[in-house]
Amino acid sequence: MNFSKSKQIINYLIIFFLRKKITIKKIFNLFFNFFYGLTISNKAAKYPSILVIEPTDLCNLRCRDCGYNLAVEKKRTILKFGDYKKIIDETKDYIFCVLLYFAGEPFLNSEIIEMIDYAEKNNIAVITSTNGNFNFSDEQFENLINSKCSSIIFSVSGATQKIYEKYHISGNLEKVNNNIKKIIKYKKKHNSKFPLITIRYLITNDNLEELESARQFYNNLGIDYFQPRYAYSQSAVNNFIEQKYGNNNTLMQNSKMPKKYKNFCFWLWFILIIKANKTILPCCYEFFKIPVLGDYNNQNNIADIWNSEKYRNFRESVLKYREIMNCCKNCDSSFGFQDNVLLKK
Repeated sequence: MNFSKSKQIINYLIIFFLRKKITIKKIFNLFFNFFYGLTISNKAAKYPSILVIEPTDLCNLRCRDCGYNLAVEKKRTILKFGDYKKIIDETKDYIFCVLLYFAGEPFLNSEIIEMIDYAEKNNIAVITSTNGNFNFSDEQFENLINSKCSSIIFSVSGATQKIYEKYHISGNLEKVNNNIKKIIKYKKKHNSKFPLITIRYLITNDNLEELESARQFYNNLGIDYFQPRYAYSQSAVNNFIEQKYGNNNTLMQNSKMPKKYKNFCFWLWFILIIKANKTILPCCYEFFKIPVLGDYNNQNNIADIWNSEKYRNFRESVLKYREIMNCCKNCDSSFGFQDNVLLKK
């Protein structure tokens, strides 16, 4: 983990503490998740420390190499606010943060602002991610700012429409930029620091040369973080960078393959994913055919699912066989997250 990435995480922790998102009960729950994870136990604390909740698995784009397009063949779903509320009500005393996004475009759920508002009012930080191709009225932008959303990540992979649409197929870069400008405008109007705005630039062979111009453009707009990240496996991008620029350039020096931890996966002791159809997944690599470990439609209790026999058996399998399991052996993540590259404002 590089210095800039560490600084961003520290900034988030300070913000969560100042906004009263961190409590003694949440800290104890986190401590026991650490304890069980580090002692190589198949158990976990009473609840995960972070929830990933998918507002919908519908999407309005067809981004190249997105896992949404690669593997998921099923009826598309929109999570209802009533179901979301039950999940928040059960877990609000234990979780620090809700990542309100997964495979689809969150802003296609018409209740997304209400979802953000409800979690934030219950002292849970909300981070959501969008492709930015949504249509909001001025009132909706006002409501978004008033919801006190902690952070919004915009996925933007190009500085020009020509390059942008090579990855974000059917996307409109002008619309995305206008939406970013509107959020910044209403933040200033309400004298609000939130939501923090991150531009996540997915590096591909096509858009690498526009990276710095995109960085400069969005920093000039007034965003909070510019976060380049690999769209493909890091080894594929490293090979491209080396072929194009040689192995002594700055990009290569700041670009490192993540270290795999043979007997550990961060997700299994800290994070739980709830799909829009209310099935439970252990991690984000749905397109690697990870197993479904629960169904909130039938079980209706996150605590029971989190330490169920099925969940504990899967943790045990990862501890013993991670390097040969089909759903784990192709994972490029360190501590369960893709490493970022060149993370600087």
